[in-house]
Amino acid sequence: MNRNTLLVLMLLFASLTTVSADEMNPIAESATGDNQADADLSANGIKVLAWRNDTFDADEDGRLDAVRIVLALNITEAVETSDINILVEAFHDGRSIELWANHSLNGAIETSIQVDAWGEGIYLLKLQMFDPQSGNLLADLDAGEWNMAPALATPSLKFDLKSPGWIETGDICEIKRVFVDEIGERYGQMGQRDLRGTPFATYEWDTELDCSTWPAGEYTLHETYQNGLGQSTEAWLNLTINNRPPPAIKLIVIGDGEEYGGTCLLVISAETLDSTENWNYTWDTIPDHGVEDVSEVNCGSWQPGVHMVRVEIKNAQGISTTVGINLIRLTPIGVVDSNISENQSMAWPVRSGGDINAESESGLYGVGSAALLIFLVCVIIGMRSKELEEDDVMETPVPMQNQMLTPAAAYQQQWGQTEEAPVVVSLEELPTTVDADGITWRRHPDGRMDWFDEGSSEWHAFE
Repeated sequence: MNRNTLLVLMLLFASLTTVSADEMNPIAESATGDNQADADLSANGIKVLAWRNDTFDADEDGRLDAVRIVLALNITEAVETSDINILVEAFHDGRSIELWANHSLNGAIETSIQVDAWGEGIYLLKLQMFDPQSGNLLADLDAGEWNMAPALATPSLKFDLKSPGWIETGDICEIKRVFVDEIGERYGQMGQRDLRGTPFATYEWDTELDCSTWPAGEYTLHETYQNGLGQSTEAWLNLTINNRPPPAIKLIVIGDGEEYGGTCLLVISAETLDSTENWNYTWDTIPDHGVEDVSEVNCGSWQPGVHMVRVEIKNAQGISTTVGINLIRLTPIGVVDSNISENQSMAWPVRSGGDINAESESGLYGVGSAALLIFLVCVIIGMRSKELEEDDVMETPVPMQNQMLTPAAAYQQQWGQTEEAPVVVSLEELPTTVDADGITWRRHPDGRMDWFDEGSSEWHAFE
């Protein structure tokens, strides 16, 4: 044996020793254990030095969850390079998974393919090798039978709702779609998620849903999923969104019925715990005072007369409340603001301290005549009754229909009410005012307003 031959043998022995180290736990020391497979591989320039199965319990539950097949390969002396396609096929519960590793060899290599459990039970593993050029099967080896349970997360869906217990339109409302499928991701077998029950279109990549913009109503959300391995899951969520009530407010009026120049304020006071930061205020006044989007109005400079005021308050959700009043500002008696010209003050309504002005006298004549007529009727009935009382007392009761009525009874029969009926407040006690259009106004103690129609000489309630 010459020196060169001895050197080659020493190098080959060294490479075999490195590949078949103790940690590989070889099933076959230097070959497949299948003579036909060895021959076919050798004819293709491939030699199996060793192979083994490594097992894992990643979640430490006492059950295997993965098997890794490790191969040590080299080329034969007859070739400089060679290609090989390696397939590990796993069978479980009527389904199979194929895992490939393709290599081009120009020397010794170590490769591995790992099978992760996707369900509980028995797994059958098969190791196959192919010639990539011809597609011929070079080796078909049994890689064992294993009882495994998955450590990877199986498919799961969940809804995480962030909202108040009682949800109203516009409230903070978020739905997080929690989804996991490590097994489908591991084997490239991801499926499609299907969500139903939302008022708007929802896509698979919408991981968070903003339900603060949803209309009021009852919602039942149902999401389903199935991966390519037949594993499925679903999630449900029942959700009720209630209509937010209109803004609860109170219109505070200061200075109604007071003189021009005095304090006059219109203040919107919120009677709710909701935020008023995004409320909008739309004021409509006659005459127009150009009031802007504010919650408080200073009406101290408004001219004497009747002012119709209406304000619409709208919250961030577009729900509104409308309130209105009739505001009376009286012409001042005495010193007038120096900023007011004489022409302006002369255009103000004429203020009465209680006396009825000439424009309303014709209406009072009719009321006075009616009162006088009632008085005369009562006097006549009273005199007649007194004469009858002076006659002799009757021995037998007189039937009711023949009895003379007392003044009180006659008054009740004539006018339908007793003498104790509430006395009508004298019209002379009600203050009046004439506005810039020449219309006479009368104010009642309860705030009601009447206006005098000169055509019919009658007072009409202002609505």
